[in-house]
Amino acid sequence: MKKVVSISLLLVFLLANTELHQLLKLPVLSHHFFQHHQQEPSETFVEFLVEHYINQLDHADKDTHAHDNLPFKTKDCASVHTIVAFFNQHHFSFCKPYIVVKKKSFTYNAAIYSAATFTKIWHPPQFS
Repeated sequence: MKKVVSISLLLVFLLANTELHQLLKLPVLSHHFFQHHQQEPSETFVEFLVEHYINQLDHADKDTHAHDNLPFKTKDCASVHTIVAFFNQHHFSFCKPYIVVKKKSFTYNAAIYSAATFTKIWHPPQFS
């Protein structure tokens, strides 16, 4: 089922955006050929194509409406195609990290860090 859907979408895209939609006019071409074949039974299909696509000035029938409906006679595909290209480029750079180390210097105060100060916590309160 996926294959049928994808082929259908591809055909719709190609018929809408390219000149392939002219192929849908092939029944008009065959109908016009049979009209000419009734008027001139000895004319082959190749002669008919040469008369309508190569030697257009020598054509005796001046019905331009019927000839404009033939495939590949008109340019009615007006589409703009934009191409966007992405280049897959990978740039890797390995740099040595710049590390800043700040050395903190503490001032040592003997009164704050004295063992005598810490031992006073464990003594019972002294009343004077």
